[in-house]
Amino acid sequence: MRLYEVRPRYASADGDGIVKGMRILLLLLALLLGGCSTTQKTTTISEEEAHAAIVEVLHLSGSALDSSALGSLPFTALLKEEQLHILDLDEIPLLEQRLQLWRSEVLEAYRSTARGMGEELDPLLDTLVIDDARKLVQSKEMSATSILKAQKGEEIKTMAAALLLPALSESQKIWGIVHERYEIWSRSRVLLGEDGLPPLEENPFEQLLTVFVDSFLGALEREEMLLRTTPVVKGSGSILEVFQ
Repeated sequence: MRLYEVRPRYASADGDGIVKGMRILLLLLALLLGGCSTTQKTTTISEEEAHAAIVEVLHLSGSALDSSALGSLPFTALLKEEQLHILDLDEIPLLEQRLQLWRSEVLEAYRSTARGMGEELDPLLDTLVIDDARKLVQSKEMSATSILKAQKGEEIKTMAAALLLPALSESQKIWGIVHERYEIWSRSRVLLGEDGLPPLEENPFEQLLTVFVDSFLGALEREEMLLRTTPVVKGSGSILEVFQ
């Protein structure tokens, strides 16, 4: 009787081992098939589909651009290096207050212009040339914004100038007052037998435009890479799935 009772125990243990082994094999097979489907996703996408995905992510980046970075630029970013000495001229009455007001107006102009640039980019995106769109889709380091900047940089600058110039009207008035007071103080120093102040740019628009374009494209690139690396639910139908 003792032998009869022991045998079923050994048989049950063997059966459990077989079942567990089959479960492990099935799990490994599922993982293998899942890995194959992921690999096929990037290799079977057509060049046209990849190009369309890149254009769409740039469009979304421009539409959802976070302009907060453009609203926090310091004086050292807005002024040329040779103009920075103006920040230390405490002897000119109300200069610091006027410069602070000027900076606030410039940054507000940057934010409003950045919001309008998203739609302006659309015609440029339609003519963007990408040599290997599928490779770009799979890349986690190279951005489509860098290609856009290289091909359409001058056109983007022209578009930005048309939007930024009227937006800077108030800041230009303030800068005109700053420049006038600066020139008066410089001439006064000369009359007193002292050295005059270094020349101050009368209209800093070109400098402000360059800073804006660089900052805008930097923000666009950050938004693009954020969209491309944010997880998307498979089967959601989002075009961003191709970047996963």
